[in-house]
Amino acid sequence: MDLNAREYNLFNQFNNSAYYTGLIRNAGLPANLALVNARSDTEYFLPELPDLYRLSPTIVPGLIDVKFGSPSALSIDEVKASVTASVSALAAVGGAVPGANADGTIEWAAFNAHVPFELTVNVEAIRKGFYKDLYALQGLRNTWYTGASWHTQDSSMLWEFTEGIVGRILGAM
Repeated sequence: MDLNAREYNLFNQFNNSAYYTGLIRNAGLPANLALVNARSDTEYFLPELPDLYRLSPTIVPGLIDVKFGSPSALSIDEVKASVTASVSALAAVGGAVPGANADGTIEWAAFNAHVPFELTVNVEAIRKGFYKDLYALQGLRNTWYTGASWHTQDSSMLWEFTEGIVGRILGAM
């Protein structure tokens, strides 16, 4: 994209986090066990990242849904190693399923890295009118924007927002 100085200065203020999701087998955890990483020693009981958000069973027996977060991008190998270490530690203290995860490994049935994820700006930028300036870019240079940074991480609400943008584009023609 050919950004002008105004666009560049706004977009350059964004920071991002990283979000990873996957499906694992051979975890050594009891069936139907769901775990949420809630820390009693942190504000709002949130995990200190990078770390697991949660492990949840799926409808497929033995297949576990993994959610992992980080304040910055990590390599796939780093994320998988961290998840494996956490799952192995949990299995060791929680009475592992016999035969599963005996060698400390888990099988990844699927893995996705959502990086960059959740673009944000600091509080001072918000105070200085960042979002007002960002929304003022709509239609500038005949360019229209949509996406989670412009509205929300909720896909249904984002589609509604996008329909509104398309309506504005068509109205400008």
